[in-house]
Amino acid sequence: MRCGGLLSAGALLAWLALPPSVTEDKLPEPIWVRGVTPTPQALQIVGILQDAASEGLDPQSYDGPVWDARLAALRDGSLSPGQFNSELSVAVVKYASDRRFGRANPNPLPDVDIAAWVFQRLAKSNDPSATLQQLDPPFEGYRSLRAALADYQRSSAQNAGQNLPVAEKPGEQKRRIRQIQLSLERWRWLPRGQPGPSIIVNVPEFRLRALDGSGKIQLSMKIVVGKAHGLHTPAFSAEMKYLIFRPYWNVPAGIQQNEIIPQLEKNPSYLAVNDFQVTDSRGHVVSGGAVSSAILAALRGGELQIRQRPGPKNALGGLKFVLPNPNDIYLHDTPAKALFAHARRDFSHGCIRLERAADLAAWLLQDRPGWTKPKILAAMSVGPWARQVNLSQPIPVHIVYQTAVADKDGKAHFFDDIYGLDEALLRQLAAVAPGWHPRG
Repeated sequence: MRCGGLLSAGALLAWLALPPSVTEDKLPEPIWVRGVTPTPQALQIVGILQDAASEGLDPQSYDGPVWDARLAALRDGSLSPGQFNSELSVAVVKYASDRRFGRANPNPLPDVDIAAWVFQRLAKSNDPSATLQQLDPPFEGYRSLRAALADYQRSSAQNAGQNLPVAEKPGEQKRRIRQIQLSLERWRWLPRGQPGPSIIVNVPEFRLRALDGSGKIQLSMKIVVGKAHGLHTPAFSAEMKYLIFRPYWNVPAGIQQNEIIPQLEKNPSYLAVNDFQVTDSRGHVVSGGAVSSAILAALRGGELQIRQRPGPKNALGGLKFVLPNPNDIYLHDTPAKALFAHARRDFSHGCIRLERAADLAAWLLQDRPGWTKPKILAAMSVGPWARQVNLSQPIPVHIVYQTAVADKDGKAHFFDDIYGLDEALLRQLAAVAPGWHPRG
């Protein structure tokens, strides 16, 4: 073998599972050993693997508990340099992959050849710890949460939770640490594009944050998200491309069938009272008043649709923020302002209602001359219906599910697992084999 010597049984099993990017002919001559002495980089990386818990990862996944024995075996000759090189190569590439893409990423879109990155860059680095930080999510929220994890782990090790950063009941400490670990994992799932502004919507926190190009928070506001029982707001990433002032609300088929048609059956004037219209497939208005039995039958059959006119009763308020996606989820204003006074705000059918839609529009349009907040407010209430305003450039929007966040000072805040997704992710991670599962 090119790396010298034979692989151990464990490494051989991992080797057989290597992806195309890590083939035997791609491994260079021993890069972690000079003669029988580990390189300075190898010793630093061993320490990093042993300390994987500080990144919210499991040291056992990277053979953390056995590295001291391997180093001793290398020194006394019972482990060949080639074997040591192979074992460390497998472990560090796996670690780098997990740190960059996460362990359970549902939509991995590899943009880095991790094996090549490790062998060509990390192995030559004079500061492997700093080099590995290049793999971390470029968000202030991630960095703050990692700092909070360190505080919790330090308190746990020193005094069994007597000086936790926040008051906790007995036994709550290991659960808070798990929440932080799961949130760090989900941060790693986010796609990375060119540096620039972005929007983070955290569903369990019921909060939106607008970030500048360096990942710092520029704007924060309350939101309303999908109901916990069957109407979840999904986690995904998309690009916001334009706004619509005074939008129509095209009623989704499920709401039309399950909510509006039953109202029409009880009150044929329900449409007119609530500014609804019946339209055909071309968008032509069929009725804006009383509904005949024939129209009602066509609505039940899905041949006709219902939409709500712009105005004070419109469910989308005065603004719709469009980010094309298969889930048909968007952000919007709302006339139901009282809902923002609730601590728990899962009231929508899946789309995201904004506490201060005009402020978000002003932030998005700050590079468009003339779009001041007074003009935005005016356009939300008067003027043409369904007026589209394109953004100068698409803005990435990340809908995330994080039950732990930290402020810039590293103070952690925790939220209820309203959709039960933390428990599902814990089970998924527990089922992940300790062998090779790289992303990229």
